[in-house]
Amino acid sequence: PPPAAAAEAPPPASTGGGISEVDHRIAQLETQWKLADAAFNEGDLPSALALYTDIAGGVMRWFDQERYALVKSRMRDCALGMARQCALSRRFLEAVRHINSVIADTDDALPAEALVACRITRDEHVAAHLQGASGPDACADLLAAVSSLAQLPRPAGMDGGTWAVWRKKDRSVISLLLEARMEHLRDASKATPAPLLVRIDQYEQVVRACEKIVGGDSGEGGALGRRLAEQSSDFAVEALLWISDSCEQVASSNETWDVRISACDKGVIAALEARKRVSGSGGGHSREGYCERTVERLQALRERLEREKEEEEEEQRQVEKALGDQRRLEEEVRAAKKVLNEEKLRKAREERLRKEQEKRERAVAEKEEAERKAQEEIKKKEEEEFDKWKDLFETGEDGAQADDDLQESQGMLQEFIDYLKDNKITPLDEVAAKFGLKAQEVLNRVEGLESMGRVTGLMDDRGKFIYISMDEMKGVAKWINNQGRVSVEDIV
Repeated sequence: PPPAAAAEAPPPASTGGGISEVDHRIAQLETQWKLADAAFNEGDLPSALALYTDIAGGVMRWFDQERYALVKSRMRDCALGMARQCALSRRFLEAVRHINSVIADTDDALPAEALVACRITRDEHVAAHLQGASGPDACADLLAAVSSLAQLPRPAGMDGGTWAVWRKKDRSVISLLLEARMEHLRDASKATPAPLLVRIDQYEQVVRACEKIVGGDSGEGGALGRRLAEQSSDFAVEALLWISDSCEQVASSNETWDVRISACDKGVIAALEARKRVSGSGGGHSREGYCERTVERLQALRERLEREKEEEEEEQRQVEKALGDQRRLEEEVRAAKKVLNEEKLRKAREERLRKEQEKRERAVAEKEEAERKAQEEIKKKEEEEFDKWKDLFETGEDGAQADDDLQESQGMLQEFIDYLKDNKITPLDEVAAKFGLKAQEVLNRVEGLESMGRVTGLMDDRGKFIYISMDEMKGVAKWINNQGRVSVEDIV
């Protein structure tokens, strides 16, 4: 019993002459003891457990420690016996709860070997329940039962190595496997296989955790740690078989042929690995037949998928062949139509070429006529220009200048223009003296040349003509545009 119970004092007895309250309670407990033993011997374990539980809380705890220890032992035997009965009737969840009550009873410190044996039995019931769990609620109930011992302190007498294996098995194997299975059953109704692929990854994590516990942690805790770790192989088998189930569901989905066939291959590998682990465990394992059937089922599914893929590809080839034949027939029809239309097209082309030739000939004639008229217009303009300049260079009142020589007048005009260009800045009186003209006549001639575009420049207020070429004007305009805002002084 716990030390606190041993230190407690018995309740005070009655000081009267009759039977004390304690004696009366002890008499009741003795009667309950007989009833509990009778129920236990008859196999009525629920009734016996209820009576033993009532007895354990009575005053007998203070007066008879040996009887109290025996009561607690009978309570444990009742719970384990009820667990066995539930397991025989395949009510594994109730069996797990009964064994949990034994493990969690801190008032009765079981030896470490007995605790490990209870834990292994409980885990076997967990695995058996998972084999028959048909929905996510069943997995959720089992996860709640397993999680009820999450805060269990390390029992007295259990070494740290065995306790480490105990905790790792709960955290990294059973809880993760139950969560993955619960989500797997919920995802099974979804149309897309993406959630199933996530569950496959979680199952693979469970398998790796089992391998780590069995291979790396089995040495912890000595023989007890090894016993506790070796039982993890059952969960690895379940995880591998559920990988196969998930792969089968992916293979039955609407994914591509390659994805579905690859899922079959992965499922077969997982089922074969599960069968290998089952065969290596020795004895007739409950999942051995299921492993065999899973392998056969996945192999048959793969063969069917390969056959359907080949049939679909053959059908696709036939469709493509039919489409090809249709395309060839259409090409032949188009070729026939082309042959039938070639003569019509040739005649139409010849007619078009004839019309184009006539059009070109008319265009050439029109061009020649236009050039002739242009030449006549140029000649006429030259004659008009000559007549105008002939008048400009006529003599004054004294008749000093004669205009009877056409060649001489043209040379004089060019000389006048060259003089303005060469001198750049030319006073009008100098030009008048040079060519024997009056200043006003020079001014009139310069203005006439400017209007005809023969010279460009400006006249200042002092009677000087400043010749500015077109290039110079463009340079000044570009400079003004670049500066943006300028003054007259800047331009000068």
